[in-house]
Amino acid sequence: MDILFDYGVGGEQERLPPTFKQCVEADVETVFLNPEEQAAERTVIYDGVTYKDISVIDIKLKEGKRSSVVQMQHDFGQGLYKRSTTLYCAEQDLGFVKPEQGSQLSINEKKGGTFFHKYRVAESTTEMGMYRIKLEEVDE
Repeated sequence: MDILFDYGVGGEQERLPPTFKQCVEADVETVFLNPEEQAAERTVIYDGVTYKDISVIDIKLKEGKRSSVVQMQHDFGQGLYKRSTTLYCAEQDLGFVKPEQGSQLSINEKKGGTFFHKYRVAESTTEMGMYRIKLEEVDE
């Protein structure tokens, strides 16, 4: 039988196994945001600060027409499409500055790319050492 963890035996102060939350927080960079696994390196610009080549997971959720009510009330734009995406990144990679709802955030398309998509932050939450940022982009 293999021993997975050595928590000490007799005479030593007993060490408790890590909690699930501690395990997840330790895995943020090495597993979830690892560019070799599922993340990608992107440059993010938020609040005038550029965070170059940080590891992010960018999940494109949907693309669809904006509602006619929104168009009539706000910008009267016809033929505009709204793209939604969810961005995951480590708190430390954004300097522990959580993007605020309604603010603007820009992300380049690929590592080293010079074209940036501009998004409005629809929602921003913190989950086990990572930010989950729901973004909306309007495109013609």
